[in-house]
Amino acid sequence: MEMAIRRRLARVTGVAPLPEDNEENGQLVEDDTAEKKKTEITKDLTAGKENVIPNQGAHCHNSFLVAKWAILRLIGLVYAFAFLGAYFQNRGLMGSGGLSPADAYMASLRSRFPDNGRGRIDGFLSHPTLFWWLDLTDDILDIVALAGLGLSALVTLGLNSWFVMALLWILDFSIVTVA
Repeated sequence: MEMAIRRRLARVTGVAPLPEDNEENGQLVEDDTAEKKKTEITKDLTAGKENVIPNQGAHCHNSFLVAKWAILRLIGLVYAFAFLGAYFQNRGLMGSGGLSPADAYMASLRSRFPDNGRGRIDGFLSHPTLFWWLDLTDDILDIVALAGLGLSALVTLGLNSWFVMALLWILDFSIVTVA
C-alpha cells in the first residue's frame, strides 16, 4: 500500500520514487546497496549528523531565492526607466510651463481638502502624493524623479529592503497622481 502511495505521489509531484524500493507481499523492502547510498547521501548533506533524512525541498528553497533575486532586480529596472522618463519629461508635460501644469491641479485638490488639521491626510488618502507637504515646483519634481532613480538603481544592484520598495512606490505614485 505504501509503495502505491509513493508511486502516486511521484506521478503528481514529478519526483521519482526511490529506485531501491521494492514491494514484496505488501511489505516495503530495501536492498543493502540502497541503504548504503542513503547513508552516504545523509552523511554528505548533514555533515556528520546521523539519522537525519535529507531534505528534498532544499533545492526548491534555492530556486525561490533565484526567483526573488531576479524579480526584485527587474522591478528595480522598471522603476529606473519610469523615473528616468519622468526626469526628462516632467518639465515639458507637467512643469510650470508644461502642457498640463501640475501645480494648478494640486491647487484645485488643496481647495477641495481644507487645511484644518486633517485636510492633508484626507487628501493624501484620496490622492496619495508627497506634494501635499512639498511645494510643487519644477526643481522638486526633478528631485523626486532623481531620488526615485537613485533608489531604483540600488534595488537593481541588489538592495533588498521593504522600506526602499515602499519609498519607490510613494515617489512613483506622487508623480503619477499629479500628472
